[in-house]
Amino acid sequence: MFCNLFGFLFTCTKPKVAVFESADTDHDGRLSLNEFHSHFVNTYGVPPTNEQWMKFHFADKNNNGYISKYDMEMFEKHNPLL
Repeated sequence: MFCNLFGFLFTCTKPKVAVFESADTDHDGRLSLNEFHSHFVNTYGVPPTNEQWMKFHFADKNNNGYISKYDMEMFEKHNPLL
C-alpha cells in the first residue's frame, strides 16, 4: 500500500495484485507480453490500445518483455496499468 500526503489531502492506493495474479496465467511471477494481451482480450474483449502498450513498456524497467509485481507496484504509484 502506498500513502501520499499532499497538504491536507491524504490518499492511499493499493496495487492490483489480484488482477496481476489472474493475468499471470503461467504463475511465474512475471507478466509477459502475451499474458498482457490475453488479459485485455479476456477482460474487455478488445486488444490493448497503443497507450496501454506504452504503459506496459514504461513499466518494464529492464526491457526484458516481462513485468514483475515490483515493476507494476512502482509504475502504479502514478499510473494505473491493468
